Amino acid sequence: MSTLIATDNSNKLNSHKLLMYIAIGSMTMMFAGWISAYMVRQGQGRWEHIHLPSAFYISTAVILVSSLTIHLAARAHKNKKFGSYKLFLLVSMILGVLFLAFQYSGFLEMYNEMGIKLNGNNAAGEFTYVIPFVHGLHALGGVIALIVVAVSNSIKTKRNKYSSTGIQIAATYWHFVDALWLFIFLFLLYNQQA
Repeated sequence: MSTLIATDNSNKLNSHKLLMYIAIGSMTMMFAGWISAYMVRQGQGRWEHIHLPSAFYISTAVILVSSLTIHLAARAHKNKKFGSYKLFLLVSMILGVLFLAFQYSGFLEMYNEMGIKLNGNNAAGEFTYVIPFVHGLHALGGVIALIVVAVSNSIKTKRNKYSSTGIQIAATYWHFVDALWLFIFLFLLYNQQA
């Protein structure tokens, strides 16, 4: 019977975790810049408020559920319940892909049904494309990170090595992406009525 060997030390700040926190800080500053630009442009006038597409509401619910499933995956991995870990990680990946699909659907709804184009005529609409699109790229990166963690942990488990660092970093990033979308969604929702 093989035994898994713990290879991480929970009390130390891993260099990969530190890099993740620096990246999160950088992304926060980038989105703060986008939000600031939105507010400055809105204050300049000639601003047509738009309503958020219904798909954005659904994608918000999906990403919030994915935050729970990634938390459960990380906790299951920490407790060495690898069956539950794999299930929750898979569900998190599926929810991440669903989030991206609903975002895309929202963009199509804005373009086809609401008539919002990226042609310089509606700054509110353009910001409502750009900010969620850039967030979507970060969510796509999160889905890719979850896939990498799943493959990496599968290989390490076969070699009898156990490390929860990868899933901890991926979960931290995913929670950040979730919280960031919630902020963006609420910001856009509030400003569509302002």
